Amino acid sequence: WEYFYYGKELSHILGPDTPPDRTALSWQAAKIGAMATWSMGLFIGVTLLIANNPSKRRPQLSYRELLLTLPAIFAITIAFGAILGWVGWHGGVNWISEDFRLMFETNIFRPQHFMATYGVHLGGYVGGLIGTIAAICWIIVRRKRNAARSSTSAARDTTQPSP
Repeated sequence: WEYFYYGKELSHILGPDTPPDRTALSWQAAKIGAMATWSMGLFIGVTLLIANNPSKRRPQLSYRELLLTLPAIFAITIAFGAILGWVGWHGGVNWISEDFRLMFETNIFRPQHFMATYGVHLGGYVGGLIGTIAAICWIIVRRKRNAARSSTSAARDTTQPSP
């Protein structure tokens, strides 16, 4: 709750009681999460569609094939979130901000909890970006292979005599 209450400044909405009301905090955190994941989801979807843009040289992948990239993106995102959450818990991302370092030194705002949550969120964005780049590379490679296969089969069809 520390990350959302102090870091996302929900204290202005939830009032001065700490810890804040769990239901109200959950609702406000869900709204923040929906806004963040919507924009990241839009980014991922658009980049995958751009990587699959029509081309005379390379056939497009089907939407079904594009959907196959999503589990990998999710897995990479979750893995990075878990890793950076652990790193945050141990103070490994304190170099990002003097405030983070001071939180740990003064033990204010339950710094391990705050920084673990910060690490999970940071890892989610980093992992989402890396997963998306990996998916784009996969799409490009798959489209090149499909183009090579179709040109090979087209060449084979023109060299065979007609019955």
